[in-house]
Amino acid sequence: MEFKKLARYLQKISSERPIDLGAFYRLLNTIRLDVSFSQDEIRATKVKGNKYIVTYLPPSLKRCLEQIARGSEAETRSEAAVQNNSHSVKVNGSFLIIRKGVSDPKIIVFDGDGNLTKDYARADTALLIENRQNFLNISETLEFLADNSNVDFGLDIDVIFTSGNEVSNSLHSSFLRQYKELFLFLDLDLGGLQIAANIMVLTDNYQHQFIVPDDIEKRLERVQTTASPEHIDKVIEIGVKFDALAPFARLIKKHRKTIEQESFLHVYEWC
Repeated sequence: MEFKKLARYLQKISSERPIDLGAFYRLLNTIRLDVSFSQDEIRATKVKGNKYIVTYLPPSLKRCLEQIARGSEAETRSEAAVQNNSHSVKVNGSFLIIRKGVSDPKIIVFDGDGNLTKDYARADTALLIENRQNFLNISETLEFLADNSNVDFGLDIDVIFTSGNEVSNSLHSSFLRQYKELFLFLDLDLGGLQIAANIMVLTDNYQHQFIVPDDIEKRLERVQTTASPEHIDKVIEIGVKFDALAPFARLIKKHRKTIEQESFLHVYEWC
């Protein structure tokens, strides 16, 4: 629902400025209002073309629309949620799920300014994992990386669950920048590259290393489905913008395939 557009219409109506009356009617038709009215009840004077000055709105309709439009001016999500518009207001805080090596996960919380609400003993290095199964099976995941890539973390590492793209919330910027290195272990597809790109924008250029298995080309060859041309085009766009991701964009383009990191947990079954 376009609360802000509705608010602009009402502001013009109250100040007797012309509006596109047809567009206003179409907007009203997209809103499931709690009042009944007919367009004949709305009175307006034509100015020019499709521009009209609305001279009368039924009082019950006007009150209803004004209450809905207030959602566009809400300062808190709870206030906006009164009219089911909470998504228009940022949450005043955030959290990350993190684990120290193979220890049990914990939640660290950030306030609305991106500050930790409680101290956390940060490691020098963080491993960001996209998929829940790899995060939960952290022992197998770390063992796989030690055996099949050029990194061997040991246990002195913070493992952060990206939860899709939530990790790239701007409130996490200061926290992530304090790591000496950020290893990005994500799906080799558009979503994974987009998460990596967002993290790179959020943090410092020198921190990042995108990880794939040493035998990634063999793994891609075994995938029996191909990515759509649209998917590949978007992958290439990211590779053009981010040099560090270009080699991985080229891999996807070369094979016309993607692969989920969860498949790596089954390495001993099919390799």
